[in-house]
Amino acid sequence: MKNVKSDNCATHDVSTLRKSLFEELESFHKAQLSKSVKARLERNAKNGFHNGGIAPFGFQAVPYDGGKGHYPRKVLKVLEHEAEVIKLIFDLFTSQKNSNDSILAKVLNHLKINEIKRRGKLWTSPQLIDLIKDSTYYGERVFPRNKKQRSNDKQIIITVPSIVTKNTFILANKKLASLHKGHK
Repeated sequence: MKNVKSDNCATHDVSTLRKSLFEELESFHKAQLSKSVKARLERNAKNGFHNGGIAPFGFQAVPYDGGKGHYPRKVLKVLEHEAEVIKLIFDLFTSQKNSNDSILAKVLNHLKINEIKRRGKLWTSPQLIDLIKDSTYYGERVFPRNKKQRSNDKQIIITVPSIVTKNTFILANKKLASLHKGHK
């Protein structure tokens, strides 16, 4: 009986060891894969390529015809009909006088009355705020986009076609900051 019990114990120990080794190998492989993907995304960003996902409003991701290698690359191209909406939003926002009425509400009302939509849906206040804060619209897309990653990593600026001037962007963001100060 002792032999059977010790054989079961030895088999159990080997099985536990094997499982533990596979888990460690899997963990190592996952970490290496993560580093590889991160390096590829950074390399793409440094070379000015779009790293995937939905293109920002006003842009379309189009194949880059000068790319080398096995992976198709994409760059951002301005969609003129959406770019006109962005220009209008910045113009409306920067031309509004500071008053008791919400500037954002005035812009949203103008868009709604004139049936100007964002890819088929009505604009919301958070979408307008995000659009106004996004440096992509004056030609500088920041990578990584994720704020948590950005705080730990060096930012990469990808040059993209601009829709508004940097001065218009700065003016709109100053006005937006003053609105938020008024609500505190």
